[in-house]
Order: sequence, then C-alpha cells, then structure tokens
Amino acid sequence: MFYLKLMILLTNFYHLNVRKKIISRSLLLALLFIMIIIFSYPTEIHKPSNGFSQNNSYDENIKLVDPKISKYWDTVQFIHIYYDNWSANDFDWIQNRTGSWSDPHIIENVTINAKNYRIGILIENSNDYFIIRNCTVYNSSKGNFDTAGIYLKNANNGSIIDNNLLFNNGSGLILENSKNNTITENQIVNNTENGMFFFCESKNNTIYANNIANNTIKGIEFNQSTSWNIIYNNNFTENKINAMDNGTKNQWYHGNLGNYWDDYKGCDANRDKIGETPYSISGESGAQDLYPICYKNCISEPREAKEEVNKKDNEYGFANVFIEYVLNNTGLIASGIIIIEVTVGITIFINKKRKVRLINDTFSSDK
Repeated sequence: MFYLKLMILLTNFYHLNVRKKIISRSLLLALLFIMIIIFSYPTEIHKPSNGFSQNNSYDENIKLVDPKISKYWDTVQFIHIYYDNWSANDFDWIQNRTGSWSDPHIIENVTINAKNYRIGILIENSNDYFIIRNCTVYNSSKGNFDTAGIYLKNANNGSIIDNNLLFNNGSGLILENSKNNTITENQIVNNTENGMFFFCESKNNTIYANNIANNTIKGIEFNQSTSWNIIYNNNFTENKINAMDNGTKNQWYHGNLGNYWDDYKGCDANRDKIGETPYSISGESGAQDLYPICYKNCISEPREAKEEVNKKDNEYGFANVFIEYVLNNTGLIASGIIIIEVTVGITIFINKKRKVRLINDTFSSDK
C-alpha cells in the first residue's frame, strides 16, 4: 500500500512538472534512482526484541488422562502394610516376595475407592523393597495434610510407578520420614490439598516424569526437615502454587534438565527447550530450577544470528542506512514525502547550477 501511494505521488508530481516545464532529465534520473533504492530495500527491518512467542503450553508427551481401571481387581477400600507384614496379606493383588532389591514386593493393578477412608494405601515402618504400580487411588477423606491416596510413613526403598492419584479429598501422595523412594510416571491431579507432600526427615527421594496438575493448594511441598531430594522432568500445571520448598538442598533439576512450569516467565533463545533464566521455587530455601523446560521461543534471535544480520545490514550502503533512519523515525507516508522533497531539492540545485553554467557559457560566447 505504501509503495502504491508513493508511485501515485511520484506520477502526479511528474505530470505537474512536465506541464510547467520545470522537470529535467536529471530529475527523472533521480526519481528513477530513488524508486530503485526503495523497491530494492528489504521490506523487513531486523529489530531484535526481548519478547517471546508461545509454541507449546506443555510437553505433548505428558497429558491429563481419565482414571484407568485396573486390569484384574477393583473396589478395594484400604491396603495397609505394617512392619513389612507382606506375608499377612493373602491377596491376589499383592505379590509377597523376598523384599530384596532384585525381588521386591509388588502391589499392582488395583483400583481403590477409599470411600472417605483417611488413606487408600498405607505403607508403614517398612525397609523392604517394594513397588506400587498401575493402581488408581481416589476418594480418600479430607484431613489436615495427613490423608492421602498413598501414604508412606517411615517407609524406605519403594517405587511408586505409573499410578493415578486423583480426586482425593486430602493429598495425592504423602511421604513422612521416608527415604530412598522413587516416584515416577504418575498422574497426580485434582486433589483437594497438595499433589505431593514431604515432611519429617524425608530424604534422598527421586521424583521425575510425573504429571502434577490442578491440585487445590500446592503441586508439591517440602517442609523444613526434608533434604537431598531430586525433582526433575515433571509437569507442573494449574496448581494454585506449583511448588514450595522449605527444606535443605533439594535439587530441582538433574544434569541439564529441570521441570516444566506453566507460570514460568522466561523464554528459550537457542531452541533447546530449556529456559534462559532460572525458575524460582516458593519457600524459605531460595531453591531454583536452573534448567526449566520451556516451549516459549524468544522472538529475538540468538547472538550469532544477530551478528550475521548486522553484517548484512552493514553491506546495504549509505542509501539504505538513510532510508532506514527515516523509516524508523517517521511514518511510511511521511517518509515517502521526505524522500521526494529531498530528491526535488537536489534536482532544483542541479538545475540552478545548470542555468548558471549556461548563462556563463552564453556570456562567454558573446564576448
């Protein structure tokens, strides 16, 4: 549109001056030169910005799912393992083994509707190795951070894998004074209190690849006596507070991989899906996720690309620098008018010089 209006202005100017016999061959050449410069000048001016454009809201591999029903058993109300009394539970859905690292006890493939019991699965005072896998636990009763879908109390060496802990009236998962547990690939969503709560000397636990979303109070919380827990590659989405850390030396990344936070304000400049600035965790510890997963691409290009752009810009020459300066400081139409006026001024100056030279030549020939 700008170029069309500019062409109309130049055409009208041309016809007006032809009628008045003011325009000269020099003016035509100057106008043609200006038109060539304008049309050959790049239409996009590189202006690095500190903003960003969003691509993905969260990792497409981590999505909310409906509660899965167990393959074999369902409608169990409460499971309680106390002082490693695995052998006392003669149920098909509990595999009582030796409890060693290579032969752990297993609870799997069971759906537990707690029906307002305080807890769905309680493992208490246990040092045997165990696995809770592919279970759905929901509808535990409301409490003061002491009720949950799964509760580990003084329980060590467990693996909580691929479970649905959701729609509990307390928390999804609680660890009290529990150590060396692995919590991975669980859906911990829509719980009335916290998604996960760690307190009372819970240490050296690893929490990764979980979906922690839509929990009413916090996605995950560590109290003052917790320490040395590792939390990475989790998805934190739409919790009232995604995370709170009041503990000591809890680490919110592993290697160069942190967590996804839906309230992260930074962006990814080099397209490696890691944010350029840390994510600060709420709480007294001052903890940070140094490598937050990020799908917001910065609009500004990486430094190497900027340097290449600047190098090319320097090759445009004086004419393009002048036009860019005018465009950056005026509107498009005003820029066209300024360029025309400059051209006309140059042409008038040239014509005056020609007239003076012709008059001098005439006087010289008369002599």
